Amino acid sequence: MKYVNIVFDIDGTLIDTEDIILKSLQKALKDLHNRNEKKENLRFALGITGPKALEVLRVSDNGKTLQTWNEYMQNSSIAIKLFAGIEEVLKKLKSINIKLGIITSRTKYEYEEQFVPLGISDYFETIICSEDTIKHKPDGEPMRKYLEISGAVYTKTLYVGDSTYDMQCALAEKTDCALALWGCSNPKGIKSTYTLNSPEDIFDIIKD
Repeated sequence: MKYVNIVFDIDGTLIDTEDIILKSLQKALKDLHNRNEKKENLRFALGITGPKALEVLRVSDNGKTLQTWNEYMQNSSIAIKLFAGIEEVLKKLKSINIKLGIITSRTKYEYEEQFVPLGISDYFETIICSEDTIKHKPDGEPMRKYLEISGAVYTKTLYVGDSTYDMQCALAEKTDCALALWGCSNPKGIKSTYTLNSPEDIFDIIKD
C-alpha cells in the first residue's frame, strides 16, 4: 500500500456540520454582542479552533461567547449527519489493515459530546484534539504530534481534510494530503497532494 495510515479531519470531512457551526456562531454573536454577521463572512472559522476564530473576530469576554457558541452547537447536534459513504469507506479501510486517525480543532469535550455519539469513533486509533498541542492548524504541530504518538511514518501517511488549514498542517510536516471536495465549499487556490470528489476516491490513491 502506498499509505498505511490515513488521518481524517472531522467537520466537513467525516460529518456535515458547516451550517450548524456557522449558524450557532451567528446566533452567539447576535445574542451576546448584537453583531449581525453574514455566514459567508464567518467561513474562515471552519477548520480552526473556536478561540482562534473569536480572536479573528476580536471578541474577548472571558469565554462566554465560546461557551454559548458551543451550547448552541450542542443543541443542534441531533441534526449532525455523516457524509454519504463515510462509514462504508472506514469499514473497508480497516478491512485492508489501514490504520485510521483523527486530527481535529475540536476540544476533547466537543469530540466526546458531538462526535462519539455518531457511532464511528471506534474506527480510529489515534485522536489529536486541540488540547493535545500548543499550536494548531494550519501549523504543522498537530500532524507532528499525531506522527509521534501513533508511530506512523510521514511518507506512509495521508491526511484527508476539507480546508486549507488541514492541507497546510500536513504539508508543513511533508505529509501528503487530500482535499475532500464533498465538504469544501471553495477549493480554489487550496494546495493539496490530491483532490477527492467522493470518499470512495481514497482507494484510487492508496494503492502502490
